[in-house]
Amino acid sequence: ARYRERGGDLAAALALLDEGFAAIFAALATLTDDDLTATRRNVDGRRFRPRELFQMLLEHTLYHAGQIQYARCIYQGLQSATESPERG
Repeated sequence: ARYRERGGDLAAALALLDEGFAAIFAALATLTDDDLTATRRNVDGRRFRPRELFQMLLEHTLYHAGQIQYARCIYQGLQSATESPERG
C-alpha cells in the first residue's frame, strides 16, 4: 500500500528501501554486544537472539539483490552479471 501511495515507481521503491535501512540502522545503534546476544522471546513465545534477526534481515536483503541482478541479466539478455551489454 505504501508503495502505491508514493507513486508505485522506482523512486517510491528506493525511498521505502532507504527508510527500511534507516530503521534497521537506528535499531542496531541502540544495542550493545550483550543486547545482540541476549536470548529474548518473540511475539509467539519462541526464543531468539536479536543478532539472529539482523542476520536474517541481511541474508534476506542479499537474496533479493541477487534476484534483481538475475532479472536484470534476463532483461538485458546477458549470460552473467559480469557480462557487459556492449561486449555481448
